[in-house]
Amino acid sequence: MINRYRKGANFERKVVKILLENEGCVIAFRSAGSHSPIDVVGIEKDKIILIQCKIGGVISKKDIKVLKDIQKIIHINKVNIYIVSSNKLLKNGLNFYKVKK
Repeated sequence: MINRYRKGANFERKVVKILLENEGCVIAFRSAGSHSPIDVVGIEKDKIILIQCKIGGVISKKDIKVLKDIQKIIHINKVNIYIVSSNKLLKNGLNFYKVKK
């Protein structure tokens, strides 16, 4: 049986692969074992993408508040923050929710 950490890490790896193959990122990586609000970082030519991954699909108000607070302290014009949740009903299994400022 797969443990929670491994399941989450595999999900983060899937998000990194999608960023590199389908979303135009030149660099994408996961912050393994960091326990921070940002699980995956993607860098495109003109913007940075910060992602919180949710394996169960549950997005709390606390999660959104923390990510909005991060947006306020980052002084880069082109930073997009998303929460990605798993959903087996979708073709690629992912829902991307953009966190509005």
